[in-house]
Amino acid sequence: MMETKDSSQGTGLDLKPDSFAARFCAAYNCSPENFAERAAYLCLHPDHRFLAKCYWHFDRESFATDIDMITLLGRATNYDEFKLELETFRKTNPVHGLLRKELHLRVSGLSLLRLARQLFGESK
Repeated sequence: MMETKDSSQGTGLDLKPDSFAARFCAAYNCSPENFAERAAYLCLHPDHRFLAKCYWHFDRESFATDIDMITLLGRATNYDEFKLELETFRKTNPVHGLLRKELHLRVSGLSLLRLARQLFGESK
């Protein structure tokens, strides 16, 4: 499938009006260019959120996998699709390393699912 890109957005995201990215941008009043980073920051793992936010400002590149994942998830147009894409991404990109696995300096999958449920209007 060929990806369409609106040159005025400059993100490479296909922002269909019902996509996760479009819904997030509308709900959080952010531009498509800032979508993935804003969503990642909002969904940092709650176990060490303060430490993760400090580390985010120190070394944002360490969160590149999370940004890539959220960019991919941004195309989802319903909760079930979002959840399936998240599960697939997690299986092919397992969490490893001291910072990501042990200290949880990463985006929380559960926080992402809660956010998607909220934005897509899904109940538990």
